[in-house]
Amino acid sequence: MGCAADLAAEVDPDSLQDRAPASKTNQRRVHRIIAPSLSEPSDCCYTSTVSAYSKCSHCGGWVPKGDSECPHCDSAMGIGPQLRGILKNLFPKGPRSQRSRLCVQCDRIVGVADDECPHCGTKQTAVRKAIRAATDLAPNAPTATWLLLLGYAILHILPALALDNTGTFDGVRYIVSGDDTRQLVANAHVLMGANNDILLELGQFWRLLTATFLHIGLMHIVFNGYALWVLGRPTEELYGWGWFLSMYVVAGVVANGISWQLGGFPGIQAGASGSIFGLIGIGIVHCWRHRWANRAMLRMLVIWAAMGLVFGATMGADNWAHAGGLVTGAALAWLMPAERVTKRKFRLAGTIAGVVTVVAVFVCFVFAMDQASEFLEFLRQ
Repeated sequence: MGCAADLAAEVDPDSLQDRAPASKTNQRRVHRIIAPSLSEPSDCCYTSTVSAYSKCSHCGGWVPKGDSECPHCDSAMGIGPQLRGILKNLFPKGPRSQRSRLCVQCDRIVGVADDECPHCGTKQTAVRKAIRAATDLAPNAPTATWLLLLGYAILHILPALALDNTGTFDGVRYIVSGDDTRQLVANAHVLMGANNDILLELGQFWRLLTATFLHIGLMHIVFNGYALWVLGRPTEELYGWGWFLSMYVVAGVVANGISWQLGGFPGIQAGASGSIFGLIGIGIVHCWRHRWANRAMLRMLVIWAAMGLVFGATMGADNWAHAGGLVTGAALAWLMPAERVTKRKFRLAGTIAGVVTVVAVFVCFVFAMDQASEFLEFLRQ
């Protein structure tokens, strides 16, 4: 095939114009024959021919220089029209591509202006969008674990601050050892909500919950706090703060209830050991479900559980609560797998469970503080 200049020479525009009436249509036909054959310059002989043409800014076709219109798309030529064409390509006036977001129910992509999800049919109402936005803003960091540790510290120091001015209480000794040579030490734990057989039989069942946040002595709170720090963070990141907090508290309450029914509390019982063993049970079940990737973690958690039970039996700790928390945590993890309850449709339920748990803890400690205030008034008389 010859070059574009040879093709232009073979096609005589004058001959074509002689055969048909001179009109813009015929001129366009001539230009369509000549112009499309002109491509980018190279070592061919049509370089001078290409220089006589310019590209249309709208359709990209070749247009003879000097023409006021493109023969291909009828667009106006010249610097002004070309500039407008370039701006039009950069900033099109047509509808922009629709922005998207996630469905409030199935977590699939839907349009911003869509009133209904095309995948699951859920109505994208303003209330559901607001709930979705609030859920997305919920912290992913182990916030509940930090707050639990802070709550343990405050509740451990609070009796020393409240009872030290009674004249019958050694607050420093209470914080360090959980013991005191004076007779009020037992009442200090009871005032804060520790478990006791007589009080539970009188109907103060809220002590099954408040006791999980109390500790007897500095070493007790240090060991449980460290265990919560190690086990709580990954569990909270796995389940989210709502499910984590509710499962943690439920495991502790059930553990205390099992211990009360099977072992009893002849003295005073308090501590988060039941909840800690609940976290171990949750971890064991989760690692068992995914044992192909978590064999080392599964072995470590089983060893921790065994060592905890042996240590509890050796030290005379409440192993009924330990075993009860372990079984309860395993049952919760089996009934509520993390990969299921962390889906979008259950995320709101997890937030509600966490809020309900926080309210329940607050109400139970209100009962404890109410009775504690009455007892303190009795001491001051």
